[in-house]
Amino acid sequence: MSSTDDLEYKIKRLHKTTNSDTDEHVLYDAFAELEKSTQNKPSECGRGILQKALKNKTKELVAVAVVVLIIFALFLCVPAAKAVSLAHIYKAVEKVRNVCICSFQVGHQEPYQKIWVASLMRFKLVESKEETTLWDLNNWTVKEIDKSIDYFSETPIQPDRRQKFEDSLRGSFGLVPFSDISVVKKDAQWNHVDDDSVTTTIPGTEVYDLTWKRFEDEYITMYSKWRVFVNVKTDLPVRIEWYRKQIYHKRKSNSDYDYVLENFSVVTYPTEAEIMALIKDKFGEVEQQAIESEEFNDSEITQINTNIQH
Repeated sequence: MSSTDDLEYKIKRLHKTTNSDTDEHVLYDAFAELEKSTQNKPSECGRGILQKALKNKTKELVAVAVVVLIIFALFLCVPAAKAVSLAHIYKAVEKVRNVCICSFQVGHQEPYQKIWVASLMRFKLVESKEETTLWDLNNWTVKEIDKSIDYFSETPIQPDRRQKFEDSLRGSFGLVPFSDISVVKKDAQWNHVDDDSVTTTIPGTEVYDLTWKRFEDEYITMYSKWRVFVNVKTDLPVRIEWYRKQIYHKRKSNSDYDYVLENFSVVTYPTEAEIMALIKDKFGEVEQQAIESEEFNDSEITQINTNIQH
């Protein structure tokens, strides 16, 4: 393989995101080498040998020029990596109307809890291993199925508890560690995760860590870490991991400087139709028809479906 072919092969394997400064720097170096090569002519040659050498040099220059153009085209075509800020995530979460959060314990393959929220349709469905509960805020009722004895019950939501249920249909749904970005800890640090073993887990995502000091006294300092896998197209979380770290001031251990994974969640954003189909599956067609008969403002219902694959 010639040096030119080798360079072209390396260019084909190039997967580096650059900015305008690095593009200009690379092009400057490439053209500098091109100009330098034109000045290195032999001083003592026969005319025929000189013409042949110049002819060969011309071929080399053409090859170098082609390589320069390839480099230029590559740098123009490769999109810059999108940097997702914490503010981007908070802004995206504020627009969410439908969400499904599956929560897992470390080491378990099945979620210990699944939560579906349809905020504009005003209901919330919670499923665990033992029971399935539907909060219907249009009728202010709680419908519950006890799986162990296959028992169905329906109870009214008392007026003094209604505000709490209303609040559960709004806000961040627990997708972010603080209720609002304005109350994020001042010492919190936001960092992009560059570990390939982590970043390749879910295609189409960028991974970030938010770390902050959770508690400190004379005996112990506790830290928290919120790791989020963000869909780069929507800025929405698709996986959330919660970590903790404890440092004891009067004794040290090998684990003092390691974050420990406590639990994690997988997040999707279903449509109203998908949630209605789920209610029919869990509570039957009668309940589905009852909800569908309730009046909703269709102009306000926004279906959010990110088509995320896990």
